[in-house]
Amino acid sequence: CKLWKKGFELFKEMDDVGIKRDVVTYNAVLDAVCSQVDLAKQIFHEGVERGFYAKVSRLGTQWLELDLHFLSLGGGETALRWWFEECLVPYLGDSKELASVKSIDIVTGYGKTRARGARKGDDGMRKRVRAMLSFMNVHEIEQPNLGRIHIDKDALMKEVERNGGRIIFDARGYEQYKMNEGLDEPYSDAPQYVRPRGGAMHGRDYHSPEGEQHIDSSGNGNLAHDRQGPGGARFRSDEENY
Repeated sequence: CKLWKKGFELFKEMDDVGIKRDVVTYNAVLDAVCSQVDLAKQIFHEGVERGFYAKVSRLGTQWLELDLHFLSLGGGETALRWWFEECLVPYLGDSKELASVKSIDIVTGYGKTRARGARKGDDGMRKRVRAMLSFMNVHEIEQPNLGRIHIDKDALMKEVERNGGRIIFDARGYEQYKMNEGLDEPYSDAPQYVRPRGGAMHGRDYHSPEGEQHIDSSGNGNLAHDRQGPGGARFRSDEENY
């Protein structure tokens, strides 16, 4: 998350020059400002209000799900904090409500379609979410679907009770962890891709075998994420790996 001030300035200037912000814009700026927790939360809330992240959190009477598979890494970090601090408060503060929940899942995506998967330390959404959970003292239950993280509800209930009805996130410890792991620092030769929007390919000199456009690591171009609908989310079955 370097040069976050410049990224945020460009983000603010978009409205002034008549450039419409979309979910890709919000994902990109959240990548830039993710270490600035209050600012990232403010931008994420704006994205929720505009409908870009409206379906990130899905809460039912017997299941709770956070879907991060279409977010950038910085967006995913911000959304995870928001989910535990704001969305789950009614459940975390009511042991009976939480006891009735049968499943708590975080959808990270399988990682195969993430254009910046080749990062230092094998960085990715799944790795970051698992690290953040460890700094919340939230445990997971191992299961075969690599696109999901299944939360240990019984352990979560004990942690919530121990903290007086909430989850405490060690943000400083997490940032130190990222620094020690060298996260946010992609390999200098990591290939970058621009994905087609609306099915149309942009004009580039080279295309990967999978149909993704290639930009060398020093080249220019915007990084788009998975295709999404107006709300930015797609529903998938529990059994599907992605």
